[in-house]
Amino acid sequence: MIGLDIFFLSFISGASMNPARSLAPALVSGYLNDLWLYWTATFIGTGIAASIYRRKFVK
Repeated sequence: MIGLDIFFLSFISGASMNPARSLAPALVSGYLNDLWLYWTATFIGTGIAASIYRRKFVK
């Protein structure tokens, strides 16, 4: 998964998969337009995975 992320998405995100790692360069450069995506996608993805897990495996 990490290899695919780097191969296919590096031109979009620089292959940064850690929101905390993306924060400092964005603050230093002053380019904060896309920073919201790194922070919200993490929580939305976790919520989706948790709800699928609950529906599929927890009874």
